[in-house]
Amino acid sequence: PGSKMVDIQEVLANLMIAKIEVRSEEEPAIQKYRHQRMEEIITCEPNSATEEFKKRLADIIKPYLDRVVHSGLGGGFRNDPNALTAYGVKLMRDDFNQRRIPQGTNRGHIENALSMLTILAGLYEQVKEYGMGALLRKTTEIVQNPGSGTRSNLSRSAEFNDLHKALERNKDKHPKLVQLCAILQDHFQRHAQAGKSTRAIVFSNFRDSVMEIVSEL
Repeated sequence: PGSKMVDIQEVLANLMIAKIEVRSEEEPAIQKYRHQRMEEIITCEPNSATEEFKKRLADIIKPYLDRVVHSGLGGGFRNDPNALTAYGVKLMRDDFNQRRIPQGTNRGHIENALSMLTILAGLYEQVKEYGMGALLRKTTEIVQNPGSGTRSNLSRSAEFNDLHKALERNKDKHPKLVQLCAILQDHFQRHAQAGKSTRAIVFSNFRDSVMEIVSEL
């Protein structure tokens, strides 16, 4: 539950955990509860369309990230939009709320940039992990229901609207979806030829990506 020992210790203290026991899958006590399994890791290289939309999003992110970094926050990202994550933005916001901002810094200006980065980092993770379909659903939500504040400002951005229109025209699929379909088709065809019944479960990190997977399958 954390990348640093102090963060993990805080979770243990909050949950009042007094003892931790670690058991690996190879231990006899665990073996009897395990099913036999085979693992294969398939690496999917991003296609040109995915890279293009990542670049367009990175160009939108850059001015807001520059504003935050120049205020003394987010130095770990080195002004690199491609390294930004939603969790990273959260850490920057926590840092912003805890430290004293230098005199003359427009606090509201930084707050607005952090709010915008929260949305944009989430969009960047969507296209990076699950492709253009997942990103299109998110941009459509923002365009159709901009609300007020940060989302409204983003929906009026010329760069963002150009990105949304390009997504609507796009027909390319994320390499992960293409590979997933190929694996499942092969799996079911092999079992059908052997006269055997079978099932498959697909796990995903993001709820939004489930819609894309179901639609594709």
